[in-house]
Amino acid sequence: MCLPLVVMGSFPGGHPTTVLSLTVNSEIELSDGWVHLDGAVNVRDLGGLRTDDGRRTLGRRLLRADNLQNLTEADVRLLVDDYGVRQVLDLRTSAEINLEGPGPITQEEAVIVREFTLYPEAGKRTDALTEGITGGSDAAAQTPWTTGHRPPLDIDATERPAVIHYLGYLRHASDNIVHSLRAIGEHNEGATLVHCAAGKDRTGTVIALALSVAGVRREDVVADYARSGEVIDEIMARLASTQTYAADVSDAEGNPVTDVKMDPVTWAAIANRHRPRPETMWRLLEILDERAGGPLRWLSEAGLTEAEQDAIRTHLLG
Repeated sequence: MCLPLVVMGSFPGGHPTTVLSLTVNSEIELSDGWVHLDGAVNVRDLGGLRTDDGRRTLGRRLLRADNLQNLTEADVRLLVDDYGVRQVLDLRTSAEINLEGPGPITQEEAVIVREFTLYPEAGKRTDALTEGITGGSDAAAQTPWTTGHRPPLDIDATERPAVIHYLGYLRHASDNIVHSLRAIGEHNEGATLVHCAAGKDRTGTVIALALSVAGVRREDVVADYARSGEVIDEIMARLASTQTYAADVSDAEGNPVTDVKMDPVTWAAIANRHRPRPETMWRLLEILDERAGGPLRWLSEAGLTEAEQDAIRTHLLG
């Protein structure tokens, strides 16, 4: 497999960070995609991404984020009033949602919140997956929790752990993946925000598929996925500070880490274990090419109709 070269947050052929002062849908000017909030650290507007046919995704149509539990009132106003968020897709489990309680944005009358769990394959309660080279003897063990369409995708235990977990989402949560993408296309008023806990694994998988439907260039899909690595220290520190997710932040020996003020070198090594690698998403999409005829073909077989895929394209591209 030939992988693109990634150099500190950039990607060959373009990257969202290269979209400087690009006017998108004539109303919003994008800088680098990051939405800076006080109560969340991994929030991005996915406008300005290049498509295979030379277009760009529109701003204020699709956003991605980590946990929204600690949004301030100013954060909520920025998302709802400035970015036009009218729908939130929460990919966390009911256990996570119950433990965390209702977040501030759930109180907004203008916002619909819909829950489509993808189930945390690795962590006890979160999606803070560690990145290694290969899976262990039990790496391919999966627990199904949905019924319905399940396009066959063999899970090879020799793949990277994150790839194995993402294949688990596709294999066992195909219904909720389709429901999530369908919701993006159906809700054409305002923006949809997709989030989980860390905003990189469950969210990363759903967003990569949505962007693929829109025809975004694969290198840009992969680059967007990897961008969460730019704030991995902040993501992991935030998870480690909560009772719900602290147990899933561990050192190399698997010991829970809650002291984010430890030796900076040690903490950096811990955070780096959870950093999303571009080769992970590249490989996931490559597997879909090899075994399912591509992401769109897989989604079609999972139940997302061509009309529904067209609706996603229309919403994201105009």
